Amino acid sequence: MKRSASRLFWICFLTALVATCSARVENQTTISKSGISSVRAKLEGKEIVVAIHTVEIDRNSDAFPSIEWEAKTIAVVKSLEISINGKRIFVSRSVFADLLDPRAASLRWQKGLFLLTIGGGDGAESYFVHVYFNTTNVTRRTSFSALTPSTPTADTHYRLTVLKDE
Repeated sequence: MKRSASRLFWICFLTALVATCSARVENQTTISKSGISSVRAKLEGKEIVVAIHTVEIDRNSDAFPSIEWEAKTIAVVKSLEISINGKRIFVSRSVFADLLDPRAASLRWQKGLFLLTIGGGDGAESYFVHVYFNTTNVTRRTSFSALTPSTPTADTHYRLTVLKDE
């Protein structure tokens, strides 16, 4: 059962990725359960590097999320950094804080924005998110269930606010 649920995830993830692509995927990487995984691409003449730092949490830990999975461990995203030509852009914690067991990430250019896609979870809990960003900040995040990949489950818009001394 678990094996077929995992297969279902990857079939749904890849189907959704292909269905929503208006440009080819530039680069894709597998995300490790613990450590830093990087995805890199040269898009629109810019070098994009995304570093996804994950940590593995044991079910016996107080930090283990309140979920009804049978897993003995789970990976959570501790940080997500995006650099464009070596310069880091601001990434709000809400962009990555709820991503459990991320498995794969890819980058591409779509409709005037950079697009990071992250897929994860298992079985009925499988998901993927699109993180849209420009050269200064993340502008939007859409979340999808892999079971219904054509309809977003959430759509969050971000605005960069800069405070100035006057």
